Amino acid sequence: MPSHLTDQRNNNSLPSAGTMWVRVSPERAAAGGSSNGMPRVLGARRRSEHDAHEQIAAIIGERALMAPLQEDLCSLESDAEVLLSLRESARILFDLNHLAFLLCEPQDGQLTGKGIAAQPAIFGQVNILAEAHRSLAAAAAINGLICSTYDRGAPPANSLIDIQFARALSSAGLVCIPMIGRGRTIGVIVAGLSAGQHTRLTRRLPCLANFGRIAGITLESWRNAQDLRQEADEAVSARFTRHARRVVHEAGNPLTIIKGYLRILDGKLPSEAGVHHELKVLSEEIDRVASIVRRMSEVPAGGSTDKAVDACELVRELLQLYRGTLFDARGIDIETSLPLRPVRIAADRGSIKQILVNLWKNASEALTPGQRVKLSLSEDILHQGQPVCELRIEDNGPGMSAAAMSALHRAAEGQLGATRGIGLSIVGALAHRLGIPVSCRSKAGQGTMISLLLPTPGRVEHRGDGEANPN
Repeated sequence: MPSHLTDQRNNNSLPSAGTMWVRVSPERAAAGGSSNGMPRVLGARRRSEHDAHEQIAAIIGERALMAPLQEDLCSLESDAEVLLSLRESARILFDLNHLAFLLCEPQDGQLTGKGIAAQPAIFGQVNILAEAHRSLAAAAAINGLICSTYDRGAPPANSLIDIQFARALSSAGLVCIPMIGRGRTIGVIVAGLSAGQHTRLTRRLPCLANFGRIAGITLESWRNAQDLRQEADEAVSARFTRHARRVVHEAGNPLTIIKGYLRILDGKLPSEAGVHHELKVLSEEIDRVASIVRRMSEVPAGGSTDKAVDACELVRELLQLYRGTLFDARGIDIETSLPLRPVRIAADRGSIKQILVNLWKNASEALTPGQRVKLSLSEDILHQGQPVCELRIEDNGPGMSAAAMSALHRAAEGQLGATRGIGLSIVGALAHRLGIPVSCRSKAGQGTMISLLLPTPGRVEHRGDGEANPN
């Protein structure tokens, strides 16, 4: 046999049928056929290069798919947005249309889907212990490796929880992808998987694992950022509380002194002076200001309701204090249409005063000399079966913008950036707390009407037979 022909399997025997031949030059045969002393198979180099090129191209392609996903995830502002984006990405990139998320509890590492929306209810009802035999999800979380129903010797082979998960995801099997952060497992993506999908995904397991790592790092980063924001908010809140308490303490002293001087002045004035009632109203207003200042350092709570507040008397008292500065000094006419007899309302007296003063102040700032404000109070009105009285504030001014009107139904913190917006937001917040319906009608150049439906002490209790009994 020529020295340059040999068999791949046995250098000392003749080739058998079907044996691949190799050709080695005499020079290379003398050196052992190759650099490592082994013969080189014809065509093997070409196939190896082709496979390597395919593998490199696949890696580059998968990385190109993952890079924009990671950038997009980092720009999201909540965990709900991150999970929604991951769902869509898994569907587009891997054809995984049914999936759910289980997150690791920081204390004990248990997996749970509590609080995660848009997934089957069973994922929010389970707490899976961090033990590999419990579920494919637990095995994936512990080992940091992708686990599926179709793996050889997949632990566990017949887990009841896995069967329930697969049924909830409308699939015959599962694939569990660990979401690994920087040094720890954040959770697991549980996706429904058929045998055909498993075959197609086998060559893309590195990309699928990278997808899980991107998900884990993003969720971990978002959680860390949330913790930092919460710490910052708590620090700001604590500083504000300390500052508010100092303000309350410092403001309380002059208010107490002013109220004391008013009592002295009331005692010195003769009874026929005719200003004793005004002094009493001023004293009540000082008490209201003190109450507002005190609430700066308190947790907001629902106000108490006074069952015997006379709305007519309350409006007249406020007019005595504010008519001159808000309306007369600005040349704004004011009309009143109030019942002669008392109109009782079941609402907090101080809050109603604050609502009216804010509305009057907004109206006076919007109107020009010669324009008019009308205050009216109507009784015997039923609103959703309950007796109320309507307090209306109407003017013939320039009207209000839609943004200004919407402030009546927005929290006080969400002001428009202008004083008027803040005042209307305060009105809306107080009315909401007291259960007072507020409506507003306005048209440019034709004026504005704001209506408050104030509850009265006489409530109506509806019975099952359709009749109504007053309390």
